[in-house]
Amino acid sequence: MATTLDQARIDFGPYVDRLRGCIKTAIANYQTEIGRFAYRHTKRSEASLIHDYMVDAVKAEFDGESGISFSTYRNLFTVNFFHKYLIKLKKHDRKLRTRNVPTQLVLDWLDQGQLDLPGMPDEATNLHLGYQPGMTLATSKIWLTCPDGSVLDWKWELAGEEPTELPVVTPRRPARPRPVSPPAVEKSTDESSNG
Repeated sequence: MATTLDQARIDFGPYVDRLRGCIKTAIANYQTEIGRFAYRHTKRSEASLIHDYMVDAVKAEFDGESGISFSTYRNLFTVNFFHKYLIKLKKHDRKLRTRNVPTQLVLDWLDQGQLDLPGMPDEATNLHLGYQPGMTLATSKIWLTCPDGSVLDWKWELAGEEPTELPVVTPRRPARPRPVSPPAVEKSTDESSNG
């Protein structure tokens, strides 16, 4: 049985900023390093490349942290949080669904089935952590979702404190320069000129 959203909020509370940061970093790194060639990529290629950046960011952030481990089995990268949650990094569509080739492994994951893989915990809740593109990749929303077959048991937007719109800044007028008076000319008190 999947863990409830209320329990997940408690368990992930101390990690929300870091998880969101990993996904934001992955998107930013993709845009910085590969973005100028993005017009050449299909949506599938873009998602695959961002996935690789997400994996790198999560490994860099949580490597060596007690209770958190990583596993890759047959191209399936998972993050194990305290033997209670298994997380796959994914792109979400408009309806917060993820795209998958429907292998038995994927179907078991979506149905909250326990995966019979080396190092996988018993009774863990399977989750998706990832991004839902906005108008641009930079405006993507970050989500943690709990699949239940073809629907979601729950969803949680990992929203940050950053503003959704850029603040309006009123430009200041430059100060007007003060007119410069010519230097005062001193009258000569030369005695020889007096006569």
